[in-house]
Amino acid sequence: MPREVLVAMTTEISKGFSMVELLLAMSLVLILTAFAAFGLAGFHEGHALRAARDETAALMEKARSLAIYSGEAMTLRFDPPSRSFWVEDSLGARRADPERIERGVSVEGQASLTFKATGGLVLETVQIYAFRSERSGKTVTLRIHPKTGRAEKEGA
Repeated sequence: MPREVLVAMTTEISKGFSMVELLLAMSLVLILTAFAAFGLAGFHEGHALRAARDETAALMEKARSLAIYSGEAMTLRFDPPSRSFWVEDSLGARRADPERIERGVSVEGQASLTFKATGGLVLETVQIYAFRSERSGKTVTLRIHPKTGRAEKEGA
């Protein structure tokens, strides 16, 4: 083959992508982005539930510890309209800053939970607080044992 034909053939080769290749690449990126977005939404929801449960458990342990340390009963209160928990002593004085539950998480359980100076609960039955996602219905719980006042976490 003459040299001129070879040069002409090599310059005819396209240096870009075809429309089909571009559409396929963009479709693939869009699908991967959608999967990532849905995965992150579920992760955030699960994190919010666990955070609400864990913060409430920490506040329960604080109320229990304050009751043992001070020798007087301490009460963990929950106010549904303000979505917050706090600890108060027998005179009603707040002994710990309130913890707010994130929006999108509903809480079911006693409005108040009193810890005796021994660390146990005044109530003689197991108490359960359920934290439920308002979007998906997923639930995690805290089970509080009456004699010890210790909280046991359930659910991922």
